[in-house]
Amino acid sequence: MFRASTFLMICFLVNGPASAEVHFLKVKNQKWQQDTLATMDWVNSKLPQSWPRPKDFNIAYVEGSTPSYYPQYRYKDASGKMQAIPRLLVVGNTEPAILVHEYAHVIFDEMLRQKSIPWQYSIIWQKHKYVNLEERLTFMEEEIPKLQQMRAKFLAKKAAGDISPIVASAVKNTTRTITEYAEARFEIMQALKLQKDYGLPLDGIRSFSALQAYNELFADTLACLVFEDWQIIKKAIANEARNPALLKRLRLPPLDDPETAMQSYLSYRDFTTLWSLQDYGFEDWEHGNPYWQFAPTRTFIRQSVETGQVSPTGMIKGLGLAILDIYENQLLAEPHLVEQGLFEKNLSLQQALRGQIQVYANLQ
Repeated sequence: MFRASTFLMICFLVNGPASAEVHFLKVKNQKWQQDTLATMDWVNSKLPQSWPRPKDFNIAYVEGSTPSYYPQYRYKDASGKMQAIPRLLVVGNTEPAILVHEYAHVIFDEMLRQKSIPWQYSIIWQKHKYVNLEERLTFMEEEIPKLQQMRAKFLAKKAAGDISPIVASAVKNTTRTITEYAEARFEIMQALKLQKDYGLPLDGIRSFSALQAYNELFADTLACLVFEDWQIIKKAIANEARNPALLKRLRLPPLDDPETAMQSYLSYRDFTTLWSLQDYGFEDWEHGNPYWQFAPTRTFIRQSVETGQVSPTGMIKGLGLAILDIYENQLLAEPHLVEQGLFEKNLSLQQALRGQIQVYANLQ
């Protein structure tokens, strides 16, 4: 299991030519760091000019890890206290296409952070462990004055000449906790203002799980478009699956024959398969994996680009904005749609994407 306490907690702030601010928490070596930055800058150069570039996020190299992006990574430190690392991209030895796929999640998150008020709210709500934010704010407002009084008492002891480790530790700990609570109080006040101004539900919507399948589709699409290869993700996973440890982490379809299950899994990440929404027969178990839910839409995306209906750049922007539209105008407005059938899910996304394609058909 990945634990942030294994990181080298030395932060390198790198300003790349594409304006990405990347904090490297742990690196494999200098070449790996340079190659990772070069890959991200290359991807940024392929994005629409008006598309927000990721900024201020964290990367850690963890040997043998499954590449993953966490909008908010929570972990227990050595003392057992919960800590959080915002916007963490974990990378191990991986295929370049998989790195691009994971970086695409950072790109998708950046777009939502800049364009979506509900997503901003959800980020804060998730950070505070899905709690009732009003109750959390009340707790902070009650605790901060108590901590300030406690800190003042220990500061007075220190000023009077008490140099004991207990007093020094108490001053340090109360100061840190007051700062943490003050920052949390400010964030929660922001979230409650968003809730009041935009009518968002106080208990939030599980935005991360609701958008997971859309997020994976966007990441696979962007990787295929920048590599100009509609099978690049399929090939990369097939290469990585040669490693038995990585193969175990794949959630394969529930088929009896392992080889058939693997080929079926790879087909879900392949944009060249000819799947028509009207003819596609969805299986009940396809709900269980975010990579399996948009098979017909992958065909639709590829055909839209290959037939010249939209440029690759236009597809990147169009798909991102189509998902944003579905998130804010469907999933938030009618939360039961999170559980809608896969035919309806694909149909609504294709309809939203058609509208965006008409707007951004020739975007370069």
